[in-house]
Amino acid sequence: MITLASVSLGACRQNVTIKQDAPGQKAFLTDGQIYDLHSGKIISSSELLADLATAQHLIIGEKHDNAEHHQIELWLIQKFAHPATTGECVA
Repeated sequence: MITLASVSLGACRQNVTIKQDAPGQKAFLTDGQIYDLHSGKIISSSELLADLATAQHLIIGEKHDNAEHHQIELWLIQKFAHPATTGECVA
């Protein structure tokens, strides 16, 4: 069973160096792109869901003042929620 918890993960945050763009270059990531920290590649939402489907537990966090993060949280909860789902501030 997958248990979902929506929590702030500030203390568990992993520091990652992502390629910085030179002035005038296109941004490395555009809105809606998913960057896989393990592979170092941009992946599709289908690839993300396939990777997450193998997890026993899924912890979802967000920046509290970012509406897009809340939409992504809801999308993930809808994809994986089971009756035992718990959450903080789940709309």
